[in-house]
Amino acid sequence: MGHDVYKCRLKKYSKAEYARIGIMPRYGNADSIKWFQVESNCIFHLLNCFEDGTDEVVVRACRALDSIIPGPDTGVNKFEWFSKRLKHIESVDEYTDSEDGSRFTRVYEWRLNMNTGDVKERFLTETEFSMDFPMIHGDFNGVKNKYGYTQVTDSYASSDYGDYK
Repeated sequence: MGHDVYKCRLKKYSKAEYARIGIMPRYGNADSIKWFQVESNCIFHLLNCFEDGTDEVVVRACRALDSIIPGPDTGVNKFEWFSKRLKHIESVDEYTDSEDGSRFTRVYEWRLNMNTGDVKERFLTETEFSMDFPMIHGDFNGVKNKYGYTQVTDSYASSDYGDYK
């Protein structure tokens, strides 16, 4: 008995599409989610989310301009694909179509105004290091925090070896 196996991508990230963040009230349901459109980006790991005042929700996470999932297409040189995306860059403040440094991740903040629907976005760190896997002390989950911790990667070594170092 033979089975046909088809190889296809279940997920694919597109920089050309929009990104959004959904906020659901503590005791809400799916119908009560408020959506905020944000600049195109990719995040895998949140640092923290909390209310700041009565009308603003703050979301902090490590943000990149591209996703490493699903990875390079079949036939593409994987070393070159990863190396190019992990390259150190001097600035990631503006949207670019370049793949250079598109996986250079830094801590980013979104301030979402629940009353007006406005969004304010900004980086919280410089471009000296790429970082990911953020965390805070567990007692501060969901409340305003002062410190956060991340794994820092050497972007020069990572791009030389085509893997995170």
